[in-house]
Amino acid sequence: GNSRRNMVEVAIVLHLIHTIFKSWKNRNQGLSIGVVSPYKAQVDAIKSRLGEKYDTCDGFHVRVKSTDGFQGEEDDIIILSTVRSNGRGVVGFLADNRRTNVALTRARHCLWIVGNAHTLYKSGTEWTELVADAERRKCVFSATNDATICKLVLQVKQELDELDDLLNADSAVFSNTRWKVILSDEFRKSFTKLKSPQLRKEVLQKLIRLGDGWRTTVKNLDIPGVSHLAKVYKVWNLYLVWSTDVEKTEGRYFQIIRVWDLLSQQNVARTVQRLENLFSMYTDDYLDHCRRV
Repeated sequence: GNSRRNMVEVAIVLHLIHTIFKSWKNRNQGLSIGVVSPYKAQVDAIKSRLGEKYDTCDGFHVRVKSTDGFQGEEDDIIILSTVRSNGRGVVGFLADNRRTNVALTRARHCLWIVGNAHTLYKSGTEWTELVADAERRKCVFSATNDATICKLVLQVKQELDELDDLLNADSAVFSNTRWKVILSDEFRKSFTKLKSPQLRKEVLQKLIRLGDGWRTTVKNLDIPGVSHLAKVYKVWNLYLVWSTDVEKTEGRYFQIIRVWDLLSQQNVARTVQRLENLFSMYTDDYLDHCRRV
C-alpha cells in the first residue's frame, strides 16, 4: 500500500555494486556491501533485480534490507537508497531521525547515499545539514555528470515509458545540471507528440548535455539576418530551438537555458523570427548578460 519505490535508484544501486565488484575482483580480502532503504517496495525491487548474481562470489557479500532490519548490524560499504524525489522536500520515512541515524551509521568504511539532493536539502530535517556538509566536502556527485549513470536514468525511464516525467520541474535529471533548464509549454507539447522512444531519449540527452555546458561547434541550420541569440540544434530530423536567458535569484543574475520548441525544418525560421522580435525588446544590458560566456 504505502510503500514506495524508485526504479532509477534501483538501477543506480546495481550499477554501484557492479562497479565496486569490478574493482574488488582481483583482491584477496573479503568485502561486504549492505544496501539499505526505508521502503519495503524499494528493498523488494532491488532484491529482485539483483537476484543471485553475486551469491557464488567467494568473499563478496551483498545483502539488501530495510532500515529497520539493519539495526545493530554493519557492513564495509553501505549504499542507502532514499527513494523520494520531489520539489517540495517531502522525504517521508527519512524525516524520522532515528531511522536516518540507523541508515547513516551502518558503514564501517564507506557510505554512498543515492537520492535527489535537492529534495533532501529542502526537507528541513537533519538531511538539510547533511547535504550541505557533503557539498562543502565536494562529496556530492551529480548523476548528469556521469555519462554511464545518465544513460541508465534514460534507459530505465524508457523501459517504464516515463520519459515524459523527466520534463517535470521536480526531475532529478535537471535539478543538478550546471545551467538551469527551463522548458516552454510549446516544447513540452512537441516532445509529448514524439512517437519514437529512441528519439525522445536523444532529445533528453541533448538537453542534459546543454544543461551541463556542452555546446556544438557544428553549424546546424543557417538562418540569415538573425542575431544568433536563438540557437538551433539538430536532433535526428528535427530542430531544437533554445537560447540563453537570465534569471534573478536572491539579488544575483544567473544565466539559464530556455528551450523554446522542437520543430521540423520548415517551421524553424518562423519561430526564430518570432524570438528575434522578442529579443529586440530586451535592453542592451540584458542582452550582454545573456551573451556573456
